Amino acid sequence: MRSIPQSHYTCTGRVFVRLFIPCKGPREMKTTLLVLAGLALLQQAAAQASCNQQTKDYYPSTKPQVLSAASADVTVFFSPDHSVKVLTDLVLSATESIDIANPHWKSWIDSDCDIQYGPGCYPSEIRGDPFPIWAAVLNAVHSGIKVRFLTNYCDYEPGEGKIGYYAFLMLNGVELRGYSDTAYMHAKYIAVDGKVASVSSINFSEDSFMNNREAGVNIENNPEITGYLGDWFESDFNNGVEWPHPNQTYSSYDMGVITNTAPIPVIIPAPMINCSYQAPTPAKLPVSGASITTFLAPDFAYDTLMSEVKTVQSQLQVMIYEITSDDICTAVETLSTSGVNVTIIVSDNVVSRRLRGSRGLYTNECYEKLIDAGVDLRKSATCYSFAHQKFWLTDGVGAGLSTGNWADTDFPYVGTSPITSSDADHRDANMFFKDPAVFQKFSSLFWEEWAHSTRY
Repeated sequence: MRSIPQSHYTCTGRVFVRLFIPCKGPREMKTTLLVLAGLALLQQAAAQASCNQQTKDYYPSTKPQVLSAASADVTVFFSPDHSVKVLTDLVLSATESIDIANPHWKSWIDSDCDIQYGPGCYPSEIRGDPFPIWAAVLNAVHSGIKVRFLTNYCDYEPGEGKIGYYAFLMLNGVELRGYSDTAYMHAKYIAVDGKVASVSSINFSEDSFMNNREAGVNIENNPEITGYLGDWFESDFNNGVEWPHPNQTYSSYDMGVITNTAPIPVIIPAPMINCSYQAPTPAKLPVSGASITTFLAPDFAYDTLMSEVKTVQSQLQVMIYEITSDDICTAVETLSTSGVNVTIIVSDNVVSRRLRGSRGLYTNECYEKLIDAGVDLRKSATCYSFAHQKFWLTDGVGAGLSTGNWADTDFPYVGTSPITSSDADHRDANMFFKDPAVFQKFSSLFWEEWAHSTRY
């Protein structure tokens, strides 16, 4: 673990955008929300270079875990229907430890409270953030539960008298590390007591929980899977950069607000969107005799995914935010031209046709190529800020889930060369199930969303 000197804790590359749009009705409000959400993600992309803490070459070493006859309890869940309750309840169930990996922790109050985009907020505002996992985590650490958070360290500092979420967490006893094995932490992972693990597409943002279509799974009662994911988190956390202690000086009153250990009410909001398919209330699926593969990006994720895609025999369904990898796009194109029935839903709204500079295709390049090859490709229902889920279904039995998109940064071809900082590769987590019950949960959602989709 290396440290970042206090002098490095300065603001560089910050982008500020304020937008005032008069809204006259639901359609105008929807447009405004999409513009604001898009600007926030563009700001995130623009600032991402200052969050890259990789200083050493990375040599992939974590091979996929393949279990051929696994038993586990699996809970499949989706945003905006139930994820906020499922993941809040997961955090509330902790008695010993909570481990979280996520690209960021974003405000449910105002983007100005996120020091990536603004000066932070006053301690009383941050403490009262309505995100229920925020209250659940603070209550947990105050009750003696060990909480660790692995995220992207970006060199920003708050304005005078203000505070950001990371400093607030640290001053309350949460252990923070800045991810540094590769360029960017993109996984969305929660583990509780080393016994339950959650992998999903859900960022710690209000949009991800309340306005996006997202997908995730909770795994329990399988120590091999939870152990594999726990070992990955432990390694990345130990390799991470030490988070600098906040260099702000706060008044005794503000410190009293920040370190107040009184329990904070955990209020789980009801879903706000009701315009497409409403997924059933999640329930644990007792899976037995299933094939379950768990694998990490960039460690052999490309090979594992391409092997699954290239061996599809009859049908492939994909519901994903975007596809920009030329190799993956070509593999899917080949499936279609060889007679496999391929149906794809992509997000109606995206931040950019290609976020990551010159790597990969523009989305329209891939989609036009797939349509020409006979793929039935649709855009998601327009009611979501983003259709940000990332899952795929194969031959009526396989269900894959990723924290990353089908992009060169999330499924990079590694080969024999080490991964350098300039490669800008992401850390992601992925799972693939061959089990009819798990498949059915994803398939039901896919075809209901298909009914609300439009042709690309």
